[in-house]
Amino acid sequence: MNGRYWLLAVMYGVCLKIYGQAEIQNTSKPWWGTIGNAGTNPVNNFIGTTDAQDFAVRTQNTERIRVLAAGNVGIGIATPTERLHVSGNLRIDNAFMPGNQPGTAGQVLTSTGPGTAPVWKSFPSYALTDNDNVPQNLLGPCNLSTPAGTFSNNTAQSIPDVSTINVPITVSGITGNVCKVTITININHTWDADLDIFLIGPGGQVCELTTDNGGSGDNYSNTTFDDAAPTSITTGIAPFTGTFLPETPLSVFNNVNPNGTWTLQITDDLAGDVGTFLSATIRIFTNTPGSFTYVGEVPVQVFANETVIIQANYSNRLNGPHGVAVRISRDAASGSGTVGTVLGYCADSAPAGSYCACGVSERDAGLTPGTYYYKLWEFASSPVPGTRNYSLVIHKETN
Repeated sequence: MNGRYWLLAVMYGVCLKIYGQAEIQNTSKPWWGTIGNAGTNPVNNFIGTTDAQDFAVRTQNTERIRVLAAGNVGIGIATPTERLHVSGNLRIDNAFMPGNQPGTAGQVLTSTGPGTAPVWKSFPSYALTDNDNVPQNLLGPCNLSTPAGTFSNNTAQSIPDVSTINVPITVSGITGNVCKVTITININHTWDADLDIFLIGPGGQVCELTTDNGGSGDNYSNTTFDDAAPTSITTGIAPFTGTFLPETPLSVFNNVNPNGTWTLQITDDLAGDVGTFLSATIRIFTNTPGSFTYVGEVPVQVFANETVIIQANYSNRLNGPHGVAVRISRDAASGSGTVGTVLGYCADSAPAGSYCACGVSERDAGLTPGTYYYKLWEFASSPVPGTRNYSLVIHKETN
């Protein structure tokens, strides 16, 4: 055989051997095709590693995804520290379901602490109450047997024709919020239908007691207005002695701080008759005051012309249906022995098992220089103390 042909034959045999080995190797570990694959088994056929090495995905020779040997997946980061770690913007076009819970319309996600899944939470029925009043939904029942206070104005005052007089009644020293109000009036007048009589609360709330009732009858004699009365003032007969429903409910005053100046406003709206205001008595009924437990305090040294700014936040997981309530007080003494001056309240309510939270913000100005203790209190029926989180932050500013 010619030497040239012998060399070609040898090279051809080598190629056949290499090609055959390649075919045998491909049969045991098939290559993944770039136009799709069929008949694969995910137990044996996969893209990845079989040793303790990370797996990386690149485009334009730049790493985009890294799967660590331990299982954490990083997108845009080569050292993911969580099961999925994204460096860059994350967009979700459909439902986000922590703990496989989709939540309901209007709910928000609330943190449950490090390393635990957030939970969906409904907005509270009210998040922040009037800072001057005990939250109504956490008070005891209305004490209807005994008024918390009775207050009168017995100074006689003439009611001129076609004019208005305002009779002040000062209320002070009441603890708790209004849950019921009654008022008894005595007025001499020769034509009751001339009179429009309103009760105005210290916060500007208005109740229409009676307007243009009684026809040509005379006087209001020991006339009591009470939301529980069986007869309306509009069907009564002068001098209206007894108890009557006012034209609008006195419950407009419920849950307000009763302390301050109330006003009995009397208007004579037609000419021809005059009268005299004789007396008025207001009876204030309140809920049983809530019982609060001392949580902690921050001592603050106050100098001249300084205002103390208080910010408190509180949250707790409920084991009952009552929600949470918090109050802030300022005291000259430390500890739980005394409350001092109550500066504000907040409250939040939600079903049992939910988290509740609320905050109080107050400015405490005009203090005499000295050391004060700003105290945080929680409602006594609050949930298990071990689940609560709270903060009491104090700042000062110079006036």
